[in-house]
Amino acid sequence: MLSNMLSRRNGFGTLFDTYLDVLNASNLSWSMDIGTQFYETDTGIVYTIDVPGFKEQDLTVEIKDRSISIKGERKTPNSFYKINKSLTISSKYNLDGINAELEDGLLTLTIPLKDTKDNAIKQIEVKKK
Repeated sequence: MLSNMLSRRNGFGTLFDTYLDVLNASNLSWSMDIGTQFYETDTGIVYTIDVPGFKEQDLTVEIKDRSISIKGERKTPNSFYKINKSLTISSKYNLDGINAELEDGLLTLTIPLKDTKDNAIKQIEVKKK
């Protein structure tokens, strides 16, 4: 009976040691699920994205069509962290006027409303050819 208990303990110990070896391995890769909040203002929309431990040079913000992609990579001596977030933005916002700021692990994207003059009805003169 004592030998059964010891063999179970050893099996657990081996499993536990393997787990510790994985935790201590270099170049671990962690994909982070980043928190995102947003709120509208009178002048546009503001997104706040949690990116703890990331610096400006670790992050890229790209715009394609009506989509904003936030990507980041951060390395430590024993780990590798990666984030990837995509936001689809309404056509009522001006993506050319986007502003991105990073402070204390919080990335803030401020996107202004399109100028209402752009949304006004325009009459086109019809000319004789």
